[in-house]
Order: sequence, then C-alpha cells, then structure tokens
Amino acid sequence: MSPQTKNFYEDARNIVPSITEDRIFSEDIERLTEWFKKNNRQWTAIRQREINMV
Repeated sequence: MSPQTKNFYEDARNIVPSITEDRIFSEDIERLTEWFKKNNRQWTAIRQREINMV
C-alpha cells in the first residue's frame, strides 16, 4: 500500500470502524461524506489521477 493510500485508509478508519458485525451503515456513510466534503478528499484524488494521466 502506498504511503498516501495508507494515510487515507487510517484516516477513514478513524471515522468508520472495520466491519466486524452486521450493522446499519447509513451513519457511517454520512460521517464519511462529511469528512470528504470537509477535507476536499474527492477532488484531491481526481486531481492526482488527472496529473498522473498527463
């Protein structure tokens, strides 16, 4: 796993724990959505992909 991916994974796991039992995921999805918006995560990933494609 690349260092950037590992950091992303660890940050995400601080917000949403691993799936160890059945549960409703709507709260997890809401927390991750807010985290993405707050930290501009989705745009960073898209920009990085575009840079790598050039």
